[in-house]
Amino acid sequence: MASERRVERTIAGLAALALVAALGCSGMDFGPPTRVPVDQRQAVDASAVGSSVSLPKDRAFNVHFKQSNQNPGSDGTARGSADADGAGTAACATEASNGGSAAGEFQIGHAMDSRAEVPVRAAVKLTFKLAQELDASPRSGSGMATLALTAFVRDSEGRIFPKFAVEALTSDEAAGRGSRSETREFAFTMEPGKSYQILLAGQVNVTTEADTRAMAQLEIEDLEMAIDFASVPEEEAQPQPASAGR
Repeated sequence: MASERRVERTIAGLAALALVAALGCSGMDFGPPTRVPVDQRQAVDASAVGSSVSLPKDRAFNVHFKQSNQNPGSDGTARGSADADGAGTAACATEASNGGSAAGEFQIGHAMDSRAEVPVRAAVKLTFKLAQELDASPRSGSGMATLALTAFVRDSEGRIFPKFAVEALTSDEAAGRGSRSETREFAFTMEPGKSYQILLAGQVNVTTEADTRAMAQLEIEDLEMAIDFASVPEEEAQPQPASAGR
């Protein structure tokens, strides 16, 4: 019986990890782009080439979305919360027991409009402090907690590139708490006439059955984003022929 329970927990853990990975790999799983008024989006035109912007030093983050939900079920408890602000702090937390479930999500970042007549290269450096905690009890029960943190760029057509899975954990494999400082650097090309959102998205989920408890929380502090704008080499700016089969 114990071995069967371990197999069930392993299968559940693998399924949860697959779900966490899927959440971090698809823009649709994060829902539609957060709407940011035109006057709050940074306009990037030809004069931006050779310059840089540092957030939140030069301007506040203009994307700070949060949502949560909770379902206590017939006899359980559930709590979900989420928050994010323009100063570089975001968090989401969930807790449930006895058949309850809950989820929380945040997105924090920067939205820009490309108003140059030629492509512009944006080189991004993200630095932040990350703290996370998750657990499910009893360890032999069927409660499950998951969390994911993903950095990505989404354009106005819904395409996501680049994308980085910063964290993806389940209570089966990584129960406990941890904290660290994180740095991510990447670059992308802004095409004329498109809008872009550079985002850090966090998600936590808990599910429980009778006589089990689960909790998960994720917090981002001191988020800083530096963006350097540069011209795109002429050979890279030329349209490339479509690959066969695409």
